Amino acid sequence: METMPGLRLPGGSEVVLDEFPVPEPGPEEVLIEIRASGLCGSDLHAYRRLRTAEPDERARFVSGHEPAGVIAQVGERVSHFRAGDRVFAYHISGCGYCHQCRLGYMVNCTSPLRSAYGEHRNGGNARFMTATERTLVLLPEPLTFSDGAMLACTAGTAFGACVRANVSAKDDVFIAGMGPVGLTVAVTAQAYGARVSVADVNTDRLKLAESLGIQHALPVTDNALDGLLELTDGEGPSVTIDCSGNDAARALCLQAAGTWGRTVFIGYGGRSLQFDAGALVLRKQLTLIGSSVCSIGQMEDAAAFFAGRALHPSKIVQGEFSLREASQVFADFAGGAPGKYIFDPAQDLS
Repeated sequence: METMPGLRLPGGSEVVLDEFPVPEPGPEEVLIEIRASGLCGSDLHAYRRLRTAEPDERARFVSGHEPAGVIAQVGERVSHFRAGDRVFAYHISGCGYCHQCRLGYMVNCTSPLRSAYGEHRNGGNARFMTATERTLVLLPEPLTFSDGAMLACTAGTAFGACVRANVSAKDDVFIAGMGPVGLTVAVTAQAYGARVSVADVNTDRLKLAESLGIQHALPVTDNALDGLLELTDGEGPSVTIDCSGNDAARALCLQAAGTWGRTVFIGYGGRSLQFDAGALVLRKQLTLIGSSVCSIGQMEDAAAFFAGRALHPSKIVQGEFSLREASQVFADFAGGAPGKYIFDPAQDLS
C-alpha cells in the first residue's frame, strides 16, 4: 500500500477526497493506523473559509486533529511507545522546550516549530498519519477508539474546563451551547456529581442533552435568566460555562453566576461583549476564566477519569462514517446537526 485516500479542506464549504502517500515516521515519530478521527467544531473554520486566488497553504494537508488508533511503526528514537499500543494524540506538536510546552500546554507554544495536525501537517482523516512521540497519550481500556478521538480535543477541552472551574458535587453548573464540547462538559460535570442545567437555541441539541440524562435543558428565551435563578433558589449557579462563543450567551453566564461563582469561557467567536464589571464581577466576587483546550497532562487525567468510571464520552457520537461520506457529513454538521461525528477510514477499504 503506497497511497491512501485522505480528506482536504480547500475552503468554500467543500471537501476533497485525494490520494496521499502513506507516510514514513521520522526518528521521533510513530505511524498510527487511524481507527477513529473526530469532526470538531473548529474544523468548520477551515471548511467555510473563503477561496482566494492563492490557495491557502493549509488546504494541501490531510485534515483532522482528533486522531485515535494503533501504532503500526515507530521511529528509531521512539522510547516510550511501541507497535500495537492504542493511542490518541494531543492535536498540536509544540517545540517541546518553551515554558508553555514544559507546562504541557503545547497549544500555547509560540515557536515557529509549533504545528497542528490537520493544519500545518497531515492529520487523522486518512488511513495512516505520523505523530510526534511527545504528543501521544495511551488509550486505556475500556475506552474505545471513538472515545480516544474525542479525548484528543473535544473531551479534553471539556475536562480541562471542569478542572479550571474546580467542578465538584457541591456545584450547580450551567452550560451555554450544546455542541459537542458543551454536551461533553455536561456529561463530565454530572460525573463529578454536580447538578447540571444547559441551554441552546437548537431544540434538537436540547433533546440530545435530555437523552443523555441532563435534567434541565432550557431553550434560550428572554426569561432564561429567571429560569436559572429559579432552579437555584435565587442564588444563581456556582459555575457557568459558555461553550457557544456567542456574546449573548457569555453575558447570560456572567449574569446568572452566583456570588463567589466561577465563569468559564471556552467557545471561540463573538467580539462585542460589553458588561458591567462592577455589578457582574466585582460585587459578586466572581472568578472569570478563559480555557483553551487543556494540557497534555490533563488529557492523560481525562482518559483515566473516563476509563475509571467506565464512562464513554463517545456516547454523544451520532455516527461513524467512511471518508467517502465526508461531503454530506460536513454539510450536516455545519448545518447544526446535534452530537459528534466520527470518521473511520477502515470503512473505505470495503
